[in-house]
Amino acid sequence: MLKRYFHGLTKDIQFFLGMLVGLLFVPVIIIAKLIRWPFAKGVSLTAQEVAAYIRNELHDLRDDRYRWEDFEQISIRDPYLESVRQQATKIAWPLTDASREKLEELLRRLES
Repeated sequence: MLKRYFHGLTKDIQFFLGMLVGLLFVPVIIIAKLIRWPFAKGVSLTAQEVAAYIRNELHDLRDDRYRWEDFEQISIRDPYLESVRQQATKIAWPLTDASREKLEELLRRLES
């Protein structure tokens, strides 16, 4: 009879220790993320957002969410999107027919 009592207690202790370990690791993980956060390089943009910046400039739209000046200054975490951004920002202004075609080609690549 005493053995049955300790057997149930052991499972309760295991559950308690598991919960304790879980509760201790959550703050450690959160603190580690907060410490790394300021040092993360670049911003997270999707291909659709990068395309919106190019489309906004290409079609002379006035959407302030996608200002070209901001697009030139940021760094994107995704290497492919960063290379597209660099190619787009190297184009000289005002747009010529060749530079407009280059932007349209970048836009097609992003939308496909």
